Formats: sequence, C-alpha cells, structure tokens
Amino acid sequence: MRVLIMILPVIVLAQVPDQPLAPWGSNHHPTDVSKRHVEQIVTARHAYKVRQGGTMDGTNCRSPLGVGMMDGPAIKQTWESNRAVRLENVGETDVVNPWLSNGRNSFRTLGEIVSSAVDPGMTDREKAFALWFQEIRHRYHWAGDNAELGDPVKVFNVYGHNTCGNDSICLAGLWHRAGLKVTPARVVGHCVSQAYFDGRWNLFDGDMHSMYLLRDNRTVACEQDPRARPRPDQALPTPRESSTPTSVRMTNGRRPFTSSKEHPKGIATRFPAPP
Repeated sequence: MRVLIMILPVIVLAQVPDQPLAPWGSNHHPTDVSKRHVEQIVTARHAYKVRQGGTMDGTNCRSPLGVGMMDGPAIKQTWESNRAVRLENVGETDVVNPWLSNGRNSFRTLGEIVSSAVDPGMTDREKAFALWFQEIRHRYHWAGDNAELGDPVKVFNVYGHNTCGNDSICLAGLWHRAGLKVTPARVVGHCVSQAYFDGRWNLFDGDMHSMYLLRDNRTVACEQDPRARPRPDQALPTPRESSTPTSVRMTNGRRPFTSSKEHPKGIATRFPAPP
C-alpha cells in the first residue's frame, strides 16, 4: 500500500481569491509564503510531524474565550501564522479518518479529553473544577447544529462552540467519564449541569463561564442555594446536604442525557423532592 499525503499550509501571504486577509494582508513579512510537504505512507497506521518555527502563534495573539452574546465577539484574533491547512490524498489508496493535531492537545476521544485535565489522585471536587475550567477555555457561546454540538470530541476538535444546552451535555459527559455523578439543573431560560461531590450537588456553568461560591468562599452553590441566600445581616446557613443523588439515564458517554418528552430540552431525569 502506498499513499501520498500532500499538506498545503496556507500562510499569511497566501492570497485566496475573493477572501480578504486583513489585517494579515497589510501586515506581513517577506518570509510569509505558502509551504508544501509531501509524505509517502507505506504502513496502515502512520504519523508524522510538520514543524512550524517562530515564537508567535494564534493562541498568544487572541483574546480569552468569552461568552460572545450581547457583549461583543466571543474571541478576537489579532494575528495567526497559519490561516489554513489542506490535506490532500494524491495517491490511489483511501485514507481513513485522518487527524491533524497541534502536538499539544490530545482530544481524539472522550477519555483523552478527560485525561488532559484530570491527574491521578485528584478528588471529585478537583476533577469537577479541572474539567469545567478546561471546557471554558476550549469553547465559546455560538449556535449551530444541535445534532453535532452535544459531542465533546466534535466541539473540542471541529467546531469550538455550542450553546448552553449542548454545553451542559458535554460537560456532564466529561464529568461522568471521570467517575462523577451528574444531573441537570433547573434554572430560568438556561441549561446548566451539576456534579456531585463533598456530599452535595454543585452547579457549574460552562456556557457562561461561571460558578458561584457560598459565603464561606469554598462551597459551590447548587441550583437551590440562590433562592435561600441570606441577607448580609443574617448568619450563613450550613450548606444543605443533598439527598440520594439524582438518577440520570445515560447512554454511551458521548451524549449523557437521553431524548425524552419529559423535558422540553429532551433531558430525562428524576429529581428528589426539594427539602
């Protein structure tokens, strides 16, 4: 078997017809030219590297990922050394499931996404925080195909965005893969997931990049805590102990909630009675 893969990185000066490259087109260097690499593949499984030099890249030339709803764009990119890469099979043998990686992120499976954030020996609390923080650094709020954007592998590798419903599904799936109990939260006009640790449910909002601490500055609020928040002159209540963890029907780790007519968002759950 012989396969030839041709890689064509489109660098900043590579003008594409009908596609302006501003600000790159007016701010370039004479060495910014398109490059070409041909790799001959003679084994069933083959990996290779294309080295890109320099000290700047797209990650350190962009704003932090934001929500991007009413307050402006979710991300502002000021410069990118590699606008696009085209993989082309110029041989006669089919290439199955090719992947392009930057060498830093290993997100091909749900397990790899979890492993990139979770270290051995972490507590459930540490796992929940680590996976939530990774989530908010690799996606932003933007609508798309709901059939696609509930899959963490596709969100992390292909799209980079989804909205609250799909984000809560992705985050819950990652938590569940890490061994945590998960459940959705009922909030007005929004979808959020909760993880179970420290004997209670804990609410993390991956879509709006937020979580809320109680007045002890450590306990993460659950969905029922905000309604019982005391006035500043009142004593801090003891954090509520949760009852038996909510039962959530799971499928295959990629989509943690099954479709159902029991909930307008298609999430089937059973909640314990509120205290």
